[in-house]
Amino acid sequence: MELALTKFVLSCNNAGVIITHSAPHTLVTSLAAGYDGWGHFLAEMWEFLAFNTFGATAFSSNGAFWLSFAVIQIQTFGVRAGFVASDLFFSLSIIFLLLTIGEFKLDKDMTKAGGIFGIITTFIA
Repeated sequence: MELALTKFVLSCNNAGVIITHSAPHTLVTSLAAGYDGWGHFLAEMWEFLAFNTFGATAFSSNGAFWLSFAVIQIQTFGVRAGFVASDLFFSLSIIFLLLTIGEFKLDKDMTKAGGIFGIITTFIA
């Protein structure tokens, strides 16, 4: 339930439906942190106690994702101000694309190109 509600509200905000796109992310952030983030983290603890490794992994990963999303949205933490995301994420996408092509096609040149591009990307970060 919490995953569906958080994704629904976030999608409505991004699409500008029901919640205007120019509205602050306060509703999405509160759902991401309180409802989905901590809710899944608590569910992970219960699944871990029940020896359900898959459930514990799935819930903790999803809870950590939504908590990190909330931290990025809260301006007090200053994550957005100190992060140059566009260049870094674009470079990382190129690296992963080259490495994936090299791995699936067994092409050493693509893997080498991914490695070289990775070295260049470290200077961007």
